[in-house]
Amino acid sequence: MPPTNEEFLNIEDILQTATVYSANGKAMKLIDGLNCELIELLPKIFTTSKGGKITLELNIKPLSKNEMDIQAVLNSKQPRQVATGMMAYFDRSGRGYKEDPNQTRLPLEIAGKDKAAQNDV
Repeated sequence: MPPTNEEFLNIEDILQTATVYSANGKAMKLIDGLNCELIELLPKIFTTSKGGKITLELNIKPLSKNEMDIQAVLNSKQPRQVATGMMAYFDRSGRGYKEDPNQTRLPLEIAGKDKAAQNDV
């Protein structure tokens, strides 16, 4: 079991004191950065039905005999919304069309009504 003495460094200390930067360059506490990433990620997961990821990396290196440097790196992988495409058609020569060139076009007329009545509709 880890020591519970309040003098010992623990993850809560790092969350409350380490600084990270948001996507727009704003400095914030690590705990606030994690919360911001989560708040931004969850709606995107809901709307895309795809997963995402929040990654916290703690880089710890010694500075001297009794000092260390702890750097937090916070990253997220957000699901991308798939853009809506469009339907297109090709003829035998490979040219592209918005409408199917193999379909014949029929004039649309309203059966049983005269031309004056069509203009009123």
